[in-house]
Amino acid sequence: MVQPFIRIAGRRINLTHLDTCTFPKAKVFKRDIITYYRTIARVMLRHIHDRPLTLQVFSGDIGSGGSLMRDRPTSFPQWIPSASIPSPEGPSSGKKGSINAVLASASADLIYLANQGMVALHMGLSRVDRIHYPDRLIFDLDPSGNDFSSVPQVAVRLKRSIESLGLTPYIQTTGSRGAQISVPIKRTSTFDEVRDFARVLARDVASSFPDIATVDADEARRGKRVYINCSRNAYGQTVIVPYSLRAMEGAPVATPLDWKELGATDLSAEKYDIQSILRRLAQKSDPWDGMNRRASSLQKARERLEATVQSGAA
Repeated sequence: MVQPFIRIAGRRINLTHLDTCTFPKAKVFKRDIITYYRTIARVMLRHIHDRPLTLQVFSGDIGSGGSLMRDRPTSFPQWIPSASIPSPEGPSSGKKGSINAVLASASADLIYLANQGMVALHMGLSRVDRIHYPDRLIFDLDPSGNDFSSVPQVAVRLKRSIESLGLTPYIQTTGSRGAQISVPIKRTSTFDEVRDFARVLARDVASSFPDIATVDADEARRGKRVYINCSRNAYGQTVIVPYSLRAMEGAPVATPLDWKELGATDLSAEKYDIQSILRRLAQKSDPWDGMNRRASSLQKARERLEATVQSGAA
């Protein structure tokens, strides 16, 4: 039997195993995932341009056990973009000194990757031309269990603190349990500097609202409070790509939001899925469109934060 194929922008992509039911309960097949990434490419590509990707790949359904692909296989066609970057593990771990990171810059790239079994994409916080200088500052808001109710409250309070420092925060549901705040920054600070800044800010916010927020990673001690997690601000760490599917039943999608949407009573981390997200984008534009133009200096924000912390301690 001749396998179907797609021609796009001069590329021919042979499609395989289209009848694989990747999400059994939601009845979402591999063909649906390929169609989804082809459709969402126009919005997604601007968020992942020149960023190293980590792909969550499945040969069967999401319950069969997948794998993470960070290093571009030699079997990929030459037109799939890539870049050599230092290995996140480093030579001291026994790993090779560099990896050939997978990139995506066109619709054909996403279609090809989806045909390889990709379900979810995660991206680095820096771009390959200045790999050790992130242009994103990340706060994960992790609720206790699946209780999302306190996440919007913590998000709004963290937003106010971020804005008071001259930075511009953006928020998305993760499609998993919680939410994630992303702050565009100028590429002049190292990962260590960014992480140290994030930790100080997170501690300051959590200490102001100790009944609903904490920076304690221990689940037993944090109770029902929302954990403000800053650990992703490190080289080699990744975050879920905006509009990526998640490998969870229901085929939920990581969804950028307007801040005013946090007041919706039906909001949850998994509110949007492979079908509803396309209806959403047909009715409203991407809330994260243009965020790169809002990048600000972390140095100036750090000076303001130090002054705020010192005045609070006085």
